[in-house]
Amino acid sequence: EGHGTGTPVASESRTSPVFLGSVKPNIGHSEAASSMGTIIKSIMALENDMLPPTAGLERPHPNSKSIPFNKSVSVILSANKIHFAVKWNDFNIRVITEPTPWPTSMPVRRIGINAFGYGGTNAHAILDNAASLVPPAHLKGWRSVSRPHSSRAVNGHNWPSENEDDYSHLLVFSAHDEPTLRNNLADYAARCRDAPLLDLAYTLGKRRSKFKRRAFAIAKQGSLTSVVQDATATITTAPSDSTRIAFVFSGHGAQW
Repeated sequence: EGHGTGTPVASESRTSPVFLGSVKPNIGHSEAASSMGTIIKSIMALENDMLPPTAGLERPHPNSKSIPFNKSVSVILSANKIHFAVKWNDFNIRVITEPTPWPTSMPVRRIGINAFGYGGTNAHAILDNAASLVPPAHLKGWRSVSRPHSSRAVNGHNWPSENEDDYSHLLVFSAHDEPTLRNNLADYAARCRDAPLLDLAYTLGKRRSKFKRRAFAIAKQGSLTSVVQDATATITTAPSDSTRIAFVFSGHGAQW
């Protein structure tokens, strides 16, 4: 999965006898986040057993055969066409121009992601498909970034059922002063012992103002009373002045 910088040095050094493609013609250059698109594309290709095509590629560059091996190889981009000045036969490279199934002869499905920085930094990531490694170990696995138990479909995998009572929740409390905070903790322990902790955690974390005196508790369903009483030991004072955050946009190429 190439970076597609369009520079001579970047192009020749990345080519090797593998399937070659780039997501840049689809989404353009996303500056500092440019590699995120390639990572997303690569993961989807691994999960869906399909190599996606490179958009806009019509034909190899006509001068490919006349370029000496020791000379720079360039990638030429235009508004509506993409031409690669590469010695395809000598380099044994195939650019993916249509959806292509993964070769069945490959023992491990692997994608290399290459990214060039403005100042010459080169980053390379290698993504392997876990499903290629699991069967030899006689293990069962789920090859997806989605939660397998979010669907009611039967897929042959044994997953424990979700039970909210088994989850711990972070409860945050705050007040103007410590006596008020202690009173609030006692009220929560007495009045909310049967409240759904997921809803309570959301309300305390997202729907309450953040005051100077603060405390927290980690509770499971049914343990609210005891853990909230213990939360008095966590009472602390937040910094008096809010942290000031500045966003610095230095531009690409600056040495920071």
